[in-house]
Amino acid sequence: MISLRISLSILIWLAATSLASAAEHASVYFGCVSCHGTNGEGNEAKRAPRLAGQHASYLEKQLEQYATGRRGEHQRDANARQMTLIAPLYLGSERRAALAAYIAALPDIPFLARIKGDLGKGQKHYVRCEGCHGKSGQGDPDAVVPRLGGMSDWYLLQRLSLIRDGIHPFEPYNAGMLLSLEGLSDEDLRDLVAYVVSLSGR
Repeated sequence: MISLRISLSILIWLAATSLASAAEHASVYFGCVSCHGTNGEGNEAKRAPRLAGQHASYLEKQLEQYATGRRGEHQRDANARQMTLIAPLYLGSERRAALAAYIAALPDIPFLARIKGDLGKGQKHYVRCEGCHGKSGQGDPDAVVPRLGGMSDWYLLQRLSLIRDGIHPFEPYNAGMLLSLEGLSDEDLRDLVAYVVSLSGR
């Protein structure tokens, strides 16, 4: 009987600890809800991309760049400039890690694509990308390579355009990105994005 009481006490304690931890992580995400949505589904009208389904390692890296001022300085990068307004909230690495982990655990609800393009041409362009981002656009969390498949198409188009035009903070992989996007027109990028978001990302 005593053993049963002890086991029940442990279970109650574990449940309470788990709920407290979940509540703490959810509170970290509270500042993101108004733009990115309760489930990280994104909001094009607010220029807030989908976050759900993205790798925690990549999310944490981008939060670090916002918090340290490496992203958000260029006038053309309007999305990043908005993020710099709340970046001071994520100066601590533990806070960034907690937020990234919470977002990565959100339900991966399929995204409704809006960008139209030639999927055949897009697939040919994607050959340049699949070495890093994978055949399904799944990315690589260990290498901090973002998932592309199934993410916000309008945001990917904007981001690829900025990288192609050299408007993006320097990172080791950006040199390869610049080479991969070299010579692609705006129409080519639309074809590429239309193909990429048709991939599962899984």
